[in-house]
Amino acid sequence: MLLALLLSLQGDEIAEALEKIRAGETPKNLASLRNPRILNAISEEIRARRPCTEEVALHLCAHGERAHAEALLELLGHRTVKVAYAAVFALAPLSDEKLLALLEPKLDGAREIQLRTLTLLAESRMAAAAPLLEKRVALLDPADSDRARAFLRAAGDCRVRKAHDAVMAYYEKTDDEQAIRALGRLWETKLDAPPLERSEEILRLSSLVVIRRLALGGATKPLYCEAMLRVLTSQELDKFLRDFAGESFFARRVMATAAMSRSFDRGKGTRLGEAFLANPDAGVVALVLIRSSWDLPQEKLASLLVREDEAKIEDAPAHARVCDLAVWRLALQVDRKENEIPPELEKREALVRDWQARMKK
Repeated sequence: MLLALLLSLQGDEIAEALEKIRAGETPKNLASLRNPRILNAISEEIRARRPCTEEVALHLCAHGERAHAEALLELLGHRTVKVAYAAVFALAPLSDEKLLALLEPKLDGAREIQLRTLTLLAESRMAAAAPLLEKRVALLDPADSDRARAFLRAAGDCRVRKAHDAVMAYYEKTDDEQAIRALGRLWETKLDAPPLERSEEILRLSSLVVIRRLALGGATKPLYCEAMLRVLTSQELDKFLRDFAGESFFARRVMATAAMSRSFDRGKGTRLGEAFLANPDAGVVALVLIRSSWDLPQEKLASLLVREDEAKIEDAPAHARVCDLAVWRLALQVDRKENEIPPELEKREALVRDWQARMKK
């Protein structure tokens, strides 16, 4: 009987909420109402282009499913930026070829709709979006830098390689670093990737020449270094590491920062991290020890227990040495207990001695 009463009360609450939604108002306790009838009613109102409040639209963005994709598409044109971009991020994981067909006209719509659609394509990272973007390289207009950058992000994340010439031409006109980011993704090469056809290899190498000059230059930054590392083939990466991993080259810390990024390819990041542990700069080694999201070889960590040079970087405690950080990393990987580096040097000394003894056994 109690269950029947509860169901009756819930039914009344849903009925009241549906009435409010259809009247263009926000129901009470909307956040707790995730009933399919509520979502379907919101979807129906939006598709019919009848008024609904911002809170109601955001509720659909937060809980909508594939069945509500058309309503979410309508919200791309919402008057408030908050709702429009909530719809963008709700649609990104739902994207498929059917949705692409509905998105195509929006790329030829009003400027704000174009920006939101380009952001959606970038978030979806769908290779199937390439033909849509190839036909719209005219959006790379330096006169509208915001729209051009939105296009660059979408073209890079969707790997639109046929946009290469347009991206290079845009970079030559503007020096916009977002074009370098796009080139890095257009020609991203996995360690096990097969060789490209000759015509594509020429384009990849032409991009690499431009990116490498920036990455190893005096005005380097993580974006340039990450783009270069993405483009390198397995053989090129090995040569780069032989030439630079053990050297104090200018871009060493920026390169290590880029390689340890969570968005970076794990296979390449692992190879780079292991190689940079041999760098003479304590700061480079510290960046790898602290920021690497994958386990580092135990024997290489053990070899760092004798390095007492200080690692002066933001992430490290004051006066932390390479051996201190190596001990913390060993404990993290082996015991999974040590989550903090002791701030007191004497405690670190004891840990280092303990681990030196353990690693000799």
